[in-house]
Amino acid sequence: MKRFVLCGLVLLCGASLSTAISPPPVKDQTKPSTAKLAALVLIRRDTYGIPHILAKTEEAAAFGFGYAQAEDHFMAIARRLIAARGESAKFFGQGAEGDFLMKRFDNLEVCRQNFSQMDSLLQKIFNAYAAGVNHYVTRHREQLPAWIPAFDGIDVLANARAGAVTSAVDVRTMRALRAKYPDEAQSQSDSRAKQEESADSLFETELPGSNAFALAGSRTTSGKPILLGNPHLNWSSLYWEAQVTVPGKINFFGSTSST
Repeated sequence: MKRFVLCGLVLLCGASLSTAISPPPVKDQTKPSTAKLAALVLIRRDTYGIPHILAKTEEAAAFGFGYAQAEDHFMAIARRLIAARGESAKFFGQGAEGDFLMKRFDNLEVCRQNFSQMDSLLQKIFNAYAAGVNHYVTRHREQLPAWIPAFDGIDVLANARAGAVTSAVDVRTMRALRAKYPDEAQSQSDSRAKQEESADSLFETELPGSNAFALAGSRTTSGKPILLGNPHLNWSSLYWEAQVTVPGKINFFGSTSST
């Protein structure tokens, strides 16, 4: 690793010479050092290609997680982060409807204004994940499109909020909420029970939701148990499996969306 040391020598001459020295700017402790984080994490893949991320700190683990995930699904990640900014049309020439939705709810700006209100460790984790994605871009710059921007923790937070925004304006959700919580002009006491029953029916039969089921080994031809999670989702959801270990703090194995 190369280290650069900058030394300055100032000679002051004169009987009455005073110099005001400005204090150095306060460093943002939530901004990650790519080289430092890379030195604190090891990514190993098993015969199935699943990454096992071993890190010395939670921040380094997030960095490794972002890098490993980018190795497998970088373009999907980049598209989602850009969409959360409300800039899909700018980069891809399509997706204007989603962009208007993100702008309507000030998605990126709200996240930018409130990012510093989060716990400092969480800020570091979000920034480290983005740094891991950026590090992948740096190492594979020649194989990737030139338009790819640099991301930060605010983009990661905006992506999470974008999911909530999209779900909140889902047509079926809005219809169910209007039925269960009608305007005062529509809320007559004699029809309230019927409206709530109709709303409950909408929630039960039409709205999306997570679900899973498991088969015991005694019920499968292999004799091994089978777990099927979220069968209602498309294969294109790109669920991604990984193990994250920070000795003494985290030892987690599971799956998540690739974005």
